[in-house]
Amino acid sequence: MIFRVMELIRQNLNAFLSAAGSPDIVVLGNIAFATPDNLATPLVDESAQVYMSLVNVEEEASLRNQSAVRQTEIRPLAYVNPPITINLFLLFSANNKDYSVAVRTLSSVLLFFQGNRTFSISRTPVPPLGVFATPGERENEMKVNLDLMSLTFEQVNHLWGSLGGKQMPFLLFKARQVEIDADRMLQGGGLISEIQIN
Repeated sequence: MIFRVMELIRQNLNAFLSAAGSPDIVVLGNIAFATPDNLATPLVDESAQVYMSLVNVEEEASLRNQSAVRQTEIRPLAYVNPPITINLFLLFSANNKDYSVAVRTLSSVLLFFQGNRTFSISRTPVPPLGVFATPGERENEMKVNLDLMSLTFEQVNHLWGSLGGKQMPFLLFKARQVEIDADRMLQGGGLISEIQIN
C-alpha cells in the first residue's frame, strides 16, 4: 500500500509538471544516491529531476484502538486484526545542476500540492496507470491527505545528515492516514440468537 500511495502521488505530480513543460521528471528514489555530480549513478544525466523519497513512517496513535470484530458477507462475524493507520513522510528534492531551475521546479511542486491536498483514485484527474490499471474495491476507497511539514534548522541538518548527501532545495510532506489492512480473518462466528439458562 505504501508504494501505491507514493505512485498515485507521483503520477499526478508528473502530469501537472508535464503540462507545465517538464515531462516525466518525478522519480521514486533515494535522494542520497542521486546527486547531480555523482558519476557512479546509472543514469547519464540525473539533473532536472524531482526525487520523491520516503524518509519516515509513523503509526497514527489516535486510530490505534479499533474493533477486531467485523461483519462480512460470508460470515455474520469475523475476528480480524484491526487495520494499521500510518503516516508517511515524503521528501521532494529538486535535483538540478542549475540552482535557479531547481528552485523554480520546487515552486511548481509546491503550487501543485497547494491545489491538490487529497489524493484518491476516484478523485484525481490522472487516469489509472501501472499498478492502478485494474483497481480493486479497496484501492478505490484509498484516500490520502498531504500536509506540508515545517522543519527547524536543526531538524533540516539532522535530515540531510542522515541521508548522507548535500542539501538540495526540498519540501517535506506528511501523507496522513494511510490504512494498511491484510483483511485476514483469524476466526469466524455467528451472532447470538438465543440464550439458554440452566
